[in-house]
Amino acid sequence: MSMSDYNPYHMPFPDVTFRQVDRALAETLLRTVAPFLPRQRTDKYPARNAPAAKAGVEKTKPGLFSASQWRKITAQIATLHEAYTGRQSEFARHGNPLHGNMAGYQLYFLPRNYLRARHVLASLPWQIEAGRPAGGGVFNPAGDKNNSVEPFRVLDLGCGTGAFSLAVLALLSVMTHSSSRPVRLTLVDQGHGLLELAVANLRDYASQVLPEVSLDIETHAHGVERFLGDLSDGAGEVASQSRQGLFHIAGGAMMLNELDLLGPRRKSTRGERFGEALRRLVHPGGVAVFVEPGTRRGYMNLMALRPRFSEWPSLYPCPHSDPCPMWEPSVKNWCHEKLMVPGGFFFDQLLKSSGGLELDMKSVHVASQAWQNTPSGKATAPFFNRGGLKAVSDRLPLGGKSGKKDSKTPQATVVLFCNSQGRIAEHPGAGLPAKPRGLWLENLPAPPLSGGENPPVEKAAVKKPSAPPRRRGDKKPGSKKFKPFRQRAK
Repeated sequence: MSMSDYNPYHMPFPDVTFRQVDRALAETLLRTVAPFLPRQRTDKYPARNAPAAKAGVEKTKPGLFSASQWRKITAQIATLHEAYTGRQSEFARHGNPLHGNMAGYQLYFLPRNYLRARHVLASLPWQIEAGRPAGGGVFNPAGDKNNSVEPFRVLDLGCGTGAFSLAVLALLSVMTHSSSRPVRLTLVDQGHGLLELAVANLRDYASQVLPEVSLDIETHAHGVERFLGDLSDGAGEVASQSRQGLFHIAGGAMMLNELDLLGPRRKSTRGERFGEALRRLVHPGGVAVFVEPGTRRGYMNLMALRPRFSEWPSLYPCPHSDPCPMWEPSVKNWCHEKLMVPGGFFFDQLLKSSGGLELDMKSVHVASQAWQNTPSGKATAPFFNRGGLKAVSDRLPLGGKSGKKDSKTPQATVVLFCNSQGRIAEHPGAGLPAKPRGLWLENLPAPPLSGGENPPVEKAAVKKPSAPPRRRGDKKPGSKKFKPFRQRAK
């Protein structure tokens, strides 16, 4: 990957662009959102929208919907944004605002969650053939049991409107070995309306990017924990018995933050039980992938799962399977990436010009974990064992962020890297991009550690004790006879 700001259309395999499949998704979202639009006549909806989406969403005319509909959709986006930024979790217990604001979610938040999931899946260490990810192992077009065409099975936990499964279909559409191997999706969500919209999105999208593939969708309209079994008494083992080793990709996007594995009402072993129940569902050679917002809480939920997958090779974001070296009880720093959202991405321009959208989300943050189920502890086809270094920070002033800047003299900087030994190492910032966080540098030698076996990511500033408050009758602090009034009174 070139050392520049992330471009969502140019991935680690240089000959692949997702621009075409993203336009297909935009067309899908326009068609399937119609039943969830604010009430207004939409008789000519499909005929008006399809040509515009094919030509590129950024060129779509505002006449796609009425002005009143655009304003109502924008109001829905503002409602959802307020709910998400207000640190609300477990929406179902308090009335999920998503169910009443489907159109706003479909046209604004779903594309961003799809962008996160697609980036993570495409950033796995794929073996490359002809500039595209190879289709070996469980991704073999002919299946993996006696050359029979076994369905490619995907488990999407807390699917919402299908962002994770949509990203999987986008990835399958750009792989080297295109085939007619059937795909079977298992969607789990407790919202009937969400499942309905997810199925519509996936069927329409697959008909465009994988037209020759037979798609089978199975839905489960209940909570994730019920699907896995009651984690508190070990019944998950019984519940998952019939699905043991079934799924080639198992995971989800933006769902652990709602389970809140490390919340105040959660036991410390909850994440481990969830991870253990999920491990049994992954096919040998298959992968478990979780995509979360790049927030402190998203990182903490991922760390709650990590101990249960320590025996599996890590595919993303780490070059090792050891405990995360950035983990600390206070979690002041955490591993995440920043993805730039270019102007005109999906429906942003329309929402601003026609609906008066004031939000300006030019980037999204993502934290994720991906593991492969291999008994040897090393990645197998279609992946390779990734080495090198992973940047976990942008450029930092040498000696900490508190260093003084001199406009005349270029300031020495360092970049923090996570290495294959599971430690944080420093590398000079000279020659690296201004914002290298998230990039892999596989050609650089592993630099020596900068003091200690595992130095802290960022040294906390030492706070000097404040002087006692001055009172009437005190001398100035610079005076030799200065003594606080309360001490003189003694």
